Amino acid sequence: MNLNKTYRKIILSFPLVLTSLLLLFIGVGCAKKSSNKNPVVAATPIPTDSPYVDATIPGAPGSVDSVYSGATYSKGATTDFHIVNDDEFNIFVATHPVEPENVVINIDLKEVPTRGAFAGTVKIHYQSSGKDYEAQLKSGTKSYDGKDYFMYNKFFTHNGKKVFTGLFEDTVGAIALVFDNTVDLGDGAGPSQLSGSVWYKNYTKAMATYDAGAGWSVVLPCWFRTIGPYDCRNNIVMNKTGIVPDSNGYRKLGTFSNVNRIKALNLLTE
Repeated sequence: MNLNKTYRKIILSFPLVLTSLLLLFIGVGCAKKSSNKNPVVAATPIPTDSPYVDATIPGAPGSVDSVYSGATYSKGATTDFHIVNDDEFNIFVATHPVEPENVVINIDLKEVPTRGAFAGTVKIHYQSSGKDYEAQLKSGTKSYDGKDYFMYNKFFTHNGKKVFTGLFEDTVGAIALVFDNTVDLGDGAGPSQLSGSVWYKNYTKAMATYDAGAGWSVVLPCWFRTIGPYDCRNNIVMNKTGIVPDSNGYRKLGTFSNVNRIKALNLLTE
């Protein structure tokens, strides 16, 4: 074996190995530099400025809806609704001309545990030209930006009386529901009947869908809107300063009495 040849071969090969390692090192260095210059972009998170969450609260009113049959409903409390006049009612209906007859109101609310406020549905059913129609206005059990949809639907004391005001909406507009009087039959069970009024405010155009991005969209309750055609805020209701919510464009639609308090507030299910 010729050691000189072997040694020479190793010596000659060394620069090639060194060159290869150097090129590999440079290549890795360039790769890192390129990676830093063009980093992998993470998926866009849900916008924190639109924190609309599905926060249905346990114990709140369920999804079972009341059904109209024979001038009454299967849930809640139903009583006659005395409209201000036909013209005012037509403004409220908005979608088609009507000659309202046999108008009733159904109130189906339930207090949400730990919140001290009520969620639920108010329905105004009427007949016109032999056909049945219904306006269904709701205050749901979800929350937006940490605020419950139903947060304004509360009893409070006004001029020494326990009264109630609340806001409910559909795709046409909103109503303010008022309980301004209670009737105690003297049977030891406390107030058994409620009476009050309904005030309304229509949107200036059909309800729009609120697009919060991130692949989902929701409808923002009108009492949380601060500008635009879907703003239905009512200062008197929201601040609990009275029982005549004629502010912010609200108009009186009608009155009711003899509402069964137990059924209207679902107290039997407690």
